[in-house]
Parts: sequence; structure tokens; C-alpha cells
Amino acid sequence: MMNDIIPKLEANNYLLLKNKSEAYFDDVVNYLGQSFRKTSIQISEAPKTKLETKHRMDFHTDPKAKYIAWYCVKQSSVGGESLIIDFADVVKALDENSFHNLKKLKTIDSYQNVDVPFYDESNGEPNFYYSPWRISKDDKTKYEKELIELSNVINNIQPIKILLDPNDILLIKNKRVLHTRSEIGGDFNRLIIRHLIV
Repeated sequence: MMNDIIPKLEANNYLLLKNKSEAYFDDVVNYLGQSFRKTSIQISEAPKTKLETKHRMDFHTDPKAKYIAWYCVKQSSVGGESLIIDFADVVKALDENSFHNLKKLKTIDSYQNVDVPFYDESNGEPNFYYSPWRISKDDKTKYEKELIELSNVINNIQPIKILLDPNDILLIKNKRVLHTRSEIGGDFNRLIIRHLIV
């Protein structure tokens, strides 16, 4: 039932819904909030954005969004697993002083054209914002040691792996869960619909 979705998502930080229609997916998105960006993600031989590349991206969160929702229309024959890591597990493995310094890190929110802190508790719970390619050059230099440690910690954590089948829905709490996907191979015949939701 729809009213179970948010409690389950809030409790586990992600939620997989199997074999649902695209109309149901649209209803879920509307139930969660307001979608401010809808993207149809396909792999391109000449990618213009990171979303279109076959290669695995760095683990990250996305700007602004409270939730992210994906719907699998078609899946590639090789790869394309969704990979997620709870940021709380990252913090547990970080040196305390490193985490203290990383709290000062600012990342550019390209949708709102503002700097966003790596960590805050503005809504009464931990919120994280981390996108390696959106960190300013100055902060990359200033916090080089801490960022190297952060990257190493993330890469040493075993992520949850989810291979979406056609008609599957994956939801995550964007400000709590790092995400990426594995490299895509085979026929590249993959189509994922993504909503960023506030």
C-alpha cells in the first residue's frame, strides 16, 4: 500500500518495489513529494554527461533532492547494478578529526547555484552531500588528506547491490545514502527513468 512506502523508506534508507507499472511509479513519485527533475537515462557511445557513460561513476549524493526514484524500463545484458552505501557506515570508519574537518567542506549545488555543506542536521537528522566532481578546487586542495581518506573508506565498504529488472522501482533517501551503478556492458540496451524529489 502507498501509505507504507515512506515509513519503510525512512526506516531502511532505501526501498525496492518489484514488478510495478510505470503508472504506479508516477503515483509513488507524486506521493513522495515534488519531482524537480525527470531524466530518461540511456547509455551513449558518445556521452555528453556522466549519466550516459558506460563506466561506473564515483559514489555520490545528488543536489537538493530528498529522495531519488528510479524505474527500470529496460536493463542491459551485463552490469548496471545499483550500488548503495549508508553514509552512517562511512562516518563510523572515518577518523574523528577527518570527519570534523570534512564538516567544513562545501560542495556546489548546480541546480540552485549555492554551496552546500558536506554535513548538517538542519531537519533534526544527519544530512550528507557529497559529489566529488562538484567540490571546488580550493577545497580539494585544503581538504586533500581528508578527501583521500573519505574515498578510501567508501571504496572499502561492501555496498548493497541491486540489479533492477524491468518494471522494478528503487527509492533512496538521497541525503543519507551514497549511490552509483556498476559498469555497463553487453548490449547497452538499458533505459532507466529517474526522478529527483523534494
